[in-house]
Amino acid sequence: MPGGAAGSAADTLVRLDPPHPRTFHHIPGLDGVRAVAVVLVIAFHIGTLWGDGGGLFHGGFIGVDIFFVLSGFLITSLLVEERAKVGSVGFRKFYARRALRLFPALAGVLLAYLLYVWTTDASIKTTLQEILSVVFYVSNFAQTFFLKEMQKSGLTFTWSLAIEEQFYVVWPALLMFGLLRYAKTRQTVLVTIALGAVASMVIRIIVWHWGGGFPAAYMRPDCRADGLLIGAFCAFAWRWELVPRRWLNEVALLCAGAILALAVLVHLTGVMYDAGFTAVSLATGVIILAIAENRTSLLPVLEWQPLRWIGKVSYGLYLWHPLAIVIALRVFRAEGRVFVAFAAVGLTLLSTVASWHLIERPFLRLKSRVAAPVAH
Repeated sequence: MPGGAAGSAADTLVRLDPPHPRTFHHIPGLDGVRAVAVVLVIAFHIGTLWGDGGGLFHGGFIGVDIFFVLSGFLITSLLVEERAKVGSVGFRKFYARRALRLFPALAGVLLAYLLYVWTTDASIKTTLQEILSVVFYVSNFAQTFFLKEMQKSGLTFTWSLAIEEQFYVVWPALLMFGLLRYAKTRQTVLVTIALGAVASMVIRIIVWHWGGGFPAAYMRPDCRADGLLIGAFCAFAWRWELVPRRWLNEVALLCAGAILALAVLVHLTGVMYDAGFTAVSLATGVIILAIAENRTSLLPVLEWQPLRWIGKVSYGLYLWHPLAIVIALRVFRAEGRVFVAFAAVGLTLLSTVASWHLIERPFLRLKSRVAAPVAH
């Protein structure tokens, strides 16, 4: 959509960009970050077999925050790169690409879940309501306000998918027709995004202590936008080469250690709602920037091929593992929790590989036909 408000945003971006801004490209190490994130989440959910959030990775839920920061970084980078290259953002093509990447595999999971529920005593009517909330990417609101029983279903994990999709709907317009149209300086852009992240953290604290607590403070988009905005902040800092390189590797390594320690030690308690989620997001941002700067000598494991493969199929792993756990628990309960855990991992891998080859890859080929001015 060239011209008009879009043109104004393009002119502002030209003025804000340095003479030779960095060009966004695929960064292999970020596949490793995705892998760590999804492994933490799966380990946390399997840990519930040992009690509520039990097992080794009590804090594996922070893998979702890592995904949020990654999404904010990648989507902002892609949008800004497209604007810089062609002078506008093709919103219809942007959303078409998002839909082709995200929805087919999700539809496969929903169909499989419906078939599973059909074999149980669960209410088909309630399940269909849950599925509709997932299809329209409002399951976070559903679980907070009108389908609270969904918190105990096999679709509860979809709250995070809803938050990311809501970000995809709101952020491109805010960025192109708001921030990049009216900002006068780079500092204005960065400060505005930072203030948005702080506001989200403050809202979460208020909701946690005085606004009903869980699940609102955990699932509402305004309470969890800080991670996405921190990722957006990192995208601009990297593009404009504003990242201080001194001690970057060492700080990133400390952040990685802190995230892993939290994944083992922390529980979903007040400290996470007060500042913990934001701290994890900031640590993730530092790691992303260190990788994007190609200064990964202290984090070589993130470019290890098996880890990159896990990152490549991380979306499928995230989608299929809850149903795999439910089925493994139902079929193999008598064999003990350890056997159930291994069975759940095996089912997750099998269903993810099948989904990748039968659903995701064909639609990714179709997605590649939807003109994209920058590499994904």
